[in-house]
Amino acid sequence: MLALLVAGTLVGVPGRAQAAALPAGFTVRDLPSGQDGALTDFAFAPDGSWFTTGKDGRVAWVSAAGEARTLAQLPVVTVQDLGLTGLAVPADYATSRRIFTARTLSVDGRWTMRLSSWAVTGAPEPTGLADERVIWDLESWSDVHTMTALVPDPDGTLWVSIGDAADFRYVDERALGALDLDDGRGKVLHVLPDGRGVSSNPYYDPAAPSSWRSRVYASGFRSPFRMSLDPASGAPVLGDVGWNTWEEVNLIRPGASYGWPCWEGEFPTPGYADLVACQGVTQSSPLYTYAHGPAGTSVTGGIVYSGASYPEEYRGAYFFGDYSSQRVYTLRYDAQGRLVRAPEAEGFGVGNGLPVKFAAAVQRGRGVRRHRRQRAEAARLRAREPSPHGLRDAHHRPGHGDGDLRRHGLQRPGRRVADPRMGLRGRHPGHGAEGGPHLSAGRGQLHRPAHRHRRPRCHRDDHAAGRAVQRLPCPHAHQPPGGPALRRGGDRRRECDRHRPGGRRPARHLERAARALQRGVLPRPPR
Repeated sequence: MLALLVAGTLVGVPGRAQAAALPAGFTVRDLPSGQDGALTDFAFAPDGSWFTTGKDGRVAWVSAAGEARTLAQLPVVTVQDLGLTGLAVPADYATSRRIFTARTLSVDGRWTMRLSSWAVTGAPEPTGLADERVIWDLESWSDVHTMTALVPDPDGTLWVSIGDAADFRYVDERALGALDLDDGRGKVLHVLPDGRGVSSNPYYDPAAPSSWRSRVYASGFRSPFRMSLDPASGAPVLGDVGWNTWEEVNLIRPGASYGWPCWEGEFPTPGYADLVACQGVTQSSPLYTYAHGPAGTSVTGGIVYSGASYPEEYRGAYFFGDYSSQRVYTLRYDAQGRLVRAPEAEGFGVGNGLPVKFAAAVQRGRGVRRHRRQRAEAARLRAREPSPHGLRDAHHRPGHGDGDLRRHGLQRPGRRVADPRMGLRGRHPGHGAEGGPHLSAGRGQLHRPAHRHRRPRCHRDDHAAGRAVQRLPCPHAHQPPGGPALRRGGDRRRECDRHRPGGRRPARHLERAARALQRGVLPRPPR
């Protein structure tokens, strides 16, 4: 079962306390996951449905109406932390119909971490998975610290976190691979969909784009569990599960080493620090650390909330959790990556289930359309032109397209929340009006016109020659009923004919207007 923290995340909730502690005004709502066993990850599709993964290898799909079906049962090794542990729906899913998975399976008798791309079969609803493309295999030396976070970037690339694959029961010198740039373990990687490193990576080698060194973005991690992208800078933020003493939240910088296994938290790691290989090793300081104890012992990375339906104190806060203590926390950091507010001593929420992931969501079918209209309104205000929608629509109203964080469904009283959808990315034209994590477009609405009526076309017939020339969108198509174009007589086609060659405006003006429409900016009406 998934649980919705409306403005929070989705999490697995086995054994969730009935009398969960939450701030006033929030409630919990459960959602189906399609999993019988342990939920490990989830990701939303553009139409508001969602995919989920289970530790036992099951990939499930749940419709926006809550109807679940199994798409595939993948072979996995389920010892300790291993299994099917990661899932991503890329930015181009609507056209590519492919998803990514991370799992551990047995290959030639060896435990192997595998990143794969799959084709989703069936239309319009998914019915199965096919055409597996193995992006890479990487041997796992132990039954813990595997590949977990898969985060799609809006630019089409993929972020991946991999643990050190070393044993936690003793000082395992294989953990030193987390510091080796030619080893994929213990790293945050930034790659293209086919597994090649992104050319802007700090150690990218054009002669070997598929080498681990070319893929590495940052190093020195023990067991990173869940990662997201900062909505302002696009930098990865993750939780790194500690060994005996410290849990970390890290704001990741390119080329930085976070020190494991020689460092844990802000201190040298007892047992490892004395190794010869750790002498002289430095670290990049974590954003935040907390000691093992009542606060928990297993951090779950989260996401920055930047919608508007939460109280002011939570806007711009980073929501994260701890799996073992079943707590949700919030903290705040500034543009320079410095902690400016520590988490709540007792947590934002307690006893709301086992957090496996945090994500942002919007009300169905409204957030993206409204955001695009707001961008157009801003352009009009700068140009000192009146808005066809009235002045009040030039300002964002809470609850309409806000990026509600979804954990277990924390819901403001009196607010109607439709089916959840996810927004993990930040550097995308669809981000929320408050500058927060961008909102996933429901049912492809990111590419629809800003208004509800159909977009007419401008035919631009060359009447003298009796033949049709290039069809371009008419700028008046974006005027709502009653707008300036209709008040000029209501004949859209006649208005558009004014733009044909020899008319009152040259064709290049119409071409500029068409390009402006593609950017979501309303052109000025002809005078």
